Amino acid sequence: MTARAFSSLLFYGVPTLLAGIAFAAAGTSAAFGQSPSPSAIDFPAGRRAAAQYKVSATPLSLTEVAPASRHESERFRKTQRAYVESPLVLNAALAQPGVAALSVFRNSTDKVGWLKERLLVTFPGDGDIMEITVADDKAPKEDLVALANAVSKAYYDEVVFYEQSQRTMPLQILQSSLRRLSGSVRDKAETLHQLEVDQGYDAASSAKRQWLKDEARLLRKRIEDLQTQHFEEKLRRLRTDADAQEDDASAKETEAKSTAIDELFAAEEKLLKDRLAETLASPAANAPAPSTDLELRREELEWLKETEKSLTRRIQLLQIEIQAPNRVSAIGQKGDEVAAVQFYEK
Repeated sequence: MTARAFSSLLFYGVPTLLAGIAFAAAGTSAAFGQSPSPSAIDFPAGRRAAAQYKVSATPLSLTEVAPASRHESERFRKTQRAYVESPLVLNAALAQPGVAALSVFRNSTDKVGWLKERLLVTFPGDGDIMEITVADDKAPKEDLVALANAVSKAYYDEVVFYEQSQRTMPLQILQSSLRRLSGSVRDKAETLHQLEVDQGYDAASSAKRQWLKDEARLLRKRIEDLQTQHFEEKLRRLRTDADAQEDDASAKETEAKSTAIDELFAAEEKLLKDRLAETLASPAANAPAPSTDLELRREELEWLKETEKSLTRRIQLLQIEIQAPNRVSAIGQKGDEVAAVQFYEK
């Protein structure tokens, strides 16, 4: 039997023994990580006021689907129960106007302790509904309703609303970072442009110069490849001539073919060399290259622009994500943020 069950027996007497045993049994089940149900936990008091919240077992997301495990769901429930029973919430409840002056506290020197002894947080039927109950068989109905409402409101204000506001913090931080980054990109782009003007740098000419450099490199490679092919062809003919036994007519025909092949290679090589010379003689190819400082500044600016794009995409996702419903929501009238309190009497 738990300490709370024992104190309940002392307060309500022997006739409530069975209810006290049920309460202790519920404490045992909770120790094994199970959420108590109304059949397992039931206050001996017949008078109680309760508020209910829907607690989603899975984090709500509009962009990702990640079902929570049983362990994660149970941990979240335990966390919410601990929040409701915490000094943070109980003190906030008692600090609400008129609550500390209720008649039930007239002879109490420990209001937090008195309220905690009469507070129970359960998940009926081991479901997703969290019930916050304040029960006392001798307390006036109005006081029980006021206390349940105070605890419910304190839980919403100190936990649910606070965590909801925290969801917007990453978005605010990223938006602030994006504003600073965009300002830096703008300033660096203006500085780079002014330096290019001062140094006579022209982006179009630079692009043309780079294209001509690439073209010259390809032409040199083709000339080298052609010369290699021509050399290999000559070696092949030398081996063939050494092994062949031809008459004068055949030898002359072979020599004529070799000469024609050599002329084709020579003509192709001349054509490529002429194109290379023309490329290298282009004014754009001889334009001054940008300074190392300009190149470094340009690379830095491109990196910052890519970071800016990535940050913008992240902000867009977060703007969608914060529209997801809260994982904890009140049960009551439509549009209510704090759960409605119901009074029960056996």
